[in-house]
Amino acid sequence: MRLLRVGAGDLDEPLRNAGAAVVAAESLGPSPSPAEPDLTRVIRLAGGVDAVLLVDDLGGRVFPTGLVRCPAPVVHYGLDAPINFWWQRHYAVACDLVLLDQKEPAERLAAGGHPVHWLPVGIDPGRYRAAEGASGPDFDLGFVGVINDHVRPKRSRIVDFISSRYRLEVAGGRQGAWVPVEEAARLYGRSKMVLNENLFPGLTTRVLEGMACGRPVLTEGGNGADGLRDHFRPDEDLVTYDPLDLAAKLEFFLSDAAARDRVARRGRDKCLSGHTLDHRAARLVSLIEPLLGRPHRPAADVHARLGRAYLLARIRWPRRFGDRLLRRARLHLNRALAGEQASGRVHLDLATAALIEDRPDDARPHLVAAAETGAAPLAHLYLGLLDLDRGRIDTGRDRLLAAARAEPEPEAAEALGRAARGQWPSALGFTALGRYFRLKNMGLTPGFMRRSAPFTCWRAMEWYQAALALEPDLAPALAGLAGVLADGGAFTEAYQFYDLAVRLRPGDAGLQESWQHAGRMGYCFL
Repeated sequence: MRLLRVGAGDLDEPLRNAGAAVVAAESLGPSPSPAEPDLTRVIRLAGGVDAVLLVDDLGGRVFPTGLVRCPAPVVHYGLDAPINFWWQRHYAVACDLVLLDQKEPAERLAAGGHPVHWLPVGIDPGRYRAAEGASGPDFDLGFVGVINDHVRPKRSRIVDFISSRYRLEVAGGRQGAWVPVEEAARLYGRSKMVLNENLFPGLTTRVLEGMACGRPVLTEGGNGADGLRDHFRPDEDLVTYDPLDLAAKLEFFLSDAAARDRVARRGRDKCLSGHTLDHRAARLVSLIEPLLGRPHRPAADVHARLGRAYLLARIRWPRRFGDRLLRRARLHLNRALAGEQASGRVHLDLATAALIEDRPDDARPHLVAAAETGAAPLAHLYLGLLDLDRGRIDTGRDRLLAAARAEPEPEAAEALGRAARGQWPSALGFTALGRYFRLKNMGLTPGFMRRSAPFTCWRAMEWYQAALALEPDLAPALAGLAGVLADGGAFTEAYQFYDLAVRLRPGDAGLQESWQHAGRMGYCFL
């Protein structure tokens, strides 16, 4: 099996150990655009390959050109899937096989009919041998990772709580310095336990790193559907905690060396026997083998979906890709219109592309077409916003009312009606739009803040933020934004906005209950 690997190269040697011949794209000479190598060119330089493996590079995404016409099967390994699903789900249709590193997004994508498998992250155990020679234990707990009160408030609350009671050593710290693996291993080796805090629930690298160092891992327990329990038994292979039992777990395990040693041994054995990069590479090879000899078969709607993936990626990473990715997005979206993939969604995306380039007159025909091809509520809404933004108040309100009439859900239609009847621009109008998008299950996009994008990309979070920019003490907007964050599991952040809303409406029992729940789940009452 001869593989062309594009992106991160951590799996190269393990894949070779599994019997695959791996050709790294960057080894074939400089590319005109390292973030966007041309697959046809690199395959030719490689002398032909059996399959192409695209591996997410967390330091900077790689989107090769020529993906649709690639002569070999394409496999994509998507990392940090819970916070990258917004583009990975569309990119998937251009690939013959998709592997995601977290269970829940993989199952969600597979439910749509895609060839998807869950392939968890793995570790190279040789990189953690520094823990074996570490003195100690000198600390109760060790943690490696960036701590930033504004970006990761939940992590900061957990760290502050533990630091006030136990000896917690942190590397990476508040300056965000990168910590070499060997240094992290030495810190873990000097600690009684390794602390993990999750940006998202699931099986993450830090859990396996702590296990490989021979230390018991103290990690958030997740929701039971995230995959952690598929491989490890709580309080036997690792120690799990939640906001209600963190203090008790710390007290028990830090006072019982025998219990820690038992967990550490079981965790290390399981990690080394099933969760190394060699294990992941062997699984990957077995999944690729059935594709060998087959032609590349992108999905029928590849141009529409790939165009959307490129459009969103350009909005998310404008400095890295500039307008190159925007041009590719427009090319695929126009091909979708020229073929059999025309839809209201494609017209909405082309309107967004025009608005990114500040061409509202070019966006308008696409919004009109979208209203006629199955995207009526959103298309009328965006046409109304375009008119309102240009000072055409009466026409804009009429469009918003047309959106309300086209909306089949009564509560959502009522929210659009309130937005149409209010002053413009106004915090109350923006709040009504936030309410509309939350009711349509378009609350927020984890890992993607859309405020800098055109309003055709906004979700409830962005509309509530716009309302609060005009009127910071507007209780409905504060409560709405808090609710959106809580819906997404960001309870620590939600608590902060609920707290402000409760101060403004102290007699609101429902708001009080939501505030208390967010405080408990967000580690705010420790």
